[in-house]
Amino acid sequence: MLTGKLKRACNQNPKFSKTIHRATFMSRRIVDEDIVIGQRIKPMSREERRALQDRDYMEKLRLAQRREDYCQYEDPGFINHASQNSAAYIDEHHRFADNILDIERNRREEERLRRENYLRARGEAAMERSRRIAERVEAEEQEKQDHLNRLRERGNTKNLSGANFNLLTHEYNSGADGEQAAREDERARERAELRRRELARRGGYGYNPLTGEYINGL
Repeated sequence: MLTGKLKRACNQNPKFSKTIHRATFMSRRIVDEDIVIGQRIKPMSREERRALQDRDYMEKLRLAQRREDYCQYEDPGFINHASQNSAAYIDEHHRFADNILDIERNRREEERLRRENYLRARGEAAMERSRRIAERVEAEEQEKQDHLNRLRERGNTKNLSGANFNLLTHEYNSGADGEQAAREDERARERAELRRRELARRGGYGYNPLTGEYINGL
């Protein structure tokens, strides 16, 4: 504030008054003006700092804030949470079953059906396994019976020679080997008879020019 002497001087000399007022205003502005050291901002929370470190979040945020000639990003919001005006909205009371007894009854019914299906499947598997075992046992018994029948048809082979006929009775065996031996012997006799006749024909049918007699049997 101006003192009494300065006021009287200012009243007597208007130019001096303007100079004094200008100096006083400048000094007040310099003294009273706040010195701003830095811009003060609200500190970020831990969640906000973590969000800024997420690259996907930052890219999506930049796309959402972009407003040039590109396609603008429209936030669909919470898709799983329908609004009350949409047809997919349902209140919290009807989202779950109205009665806990119905839930428990349904759970027990599902458990019973699952148990029945499990036991039925095990029973069918056991029946199929028993059927396969019975078929295998039956096939083994049939194979044994066929083997015994073949042994009976072939007869006793103990203390017998390896020939296809009996040396004492000169009879062929009754099996397939005996029949084959009989056919081979018959063909051998036929070839022997043909050879005898051919030799007789070439030898003049047994005529002896020295004695003039024929050999009997030709």
